[in-house]
Amino acid sequence: MNRLFWVRHGETLANIIKVFSYEQLDQSLTPKGILQAEQTAEYFKNKQIDGIYSSPLKRAIETAKIIAAPITLDVVLIEEFLEVNVGEFDGQPMRGEIFSVHQEIIDDWFHGKFEARFPGGEDYIELWERMRKGYVRIFGDHDNRNVIVVAHGGGFMYTLKELCRNADSKILRDAQIHNCSISEIILNIENERPQGELISIGFIEHLYGYAAEVIPGLPAR
Repeated sequence: MNRLFWVRHGETLANIIKVFSYEQLDQSLTPKGILQAEQTAEYFKNKQIDGIYSSPLKRAIETAKIIAAPITLDVVLIEEFLEVNVGEFDGQPMRGEIFSVHQEIIDDWFHGKFEARFPGGEDYIELWERMRKGYVRIFGDHDNRNVIVVAHGGGFMYTLKELCRNADSKILRDAQIHNCSISEIILNIENERPQGELISIGFIEHLYGYAAEVIPGLPAR
């Protein structure tokens, strides 16, 4: 039985000003984002952790390295855990027609229209397939590991119903994946397919003070 702790990266400027950030805006953490990562490191430092993995984007790597420092583990980059490829929307403000189309595509995904695609980006099928490969890379040849993955909120949330049999629509609609939130999953690989059970989602009780002043991932609809 493996245990996955999925940690969203710390705060960046793009999170504050509400800009779509796939690869074009490869930003470092803000001072608050660094503090969030430090408090997350404090949370994990006395837990048994066997591996730390990260998206290859700067905001995730910086968060992962801060978390890894007290437990003296190297951070392994996993290309498959990049944020959702929003194509032509990358670097654009989350407002107006662009934001409306984004929300329509996500709604389509939640309603089983998996072929809906971001202009110049990916559809749900492509997103889940790369996420699946990432989980298999980490857990396919291992058992009884406690692993931290530092990555992004979108790719994780939008595919969670594929990963966890108990992640129903209400959970996915109501949950908030704030910066440096922690989601815990029991996960095993069966025939190249990840099989997970969601234990907790979006935990931020380890953050305090300024770091706990979290902001929503998306503007209000």
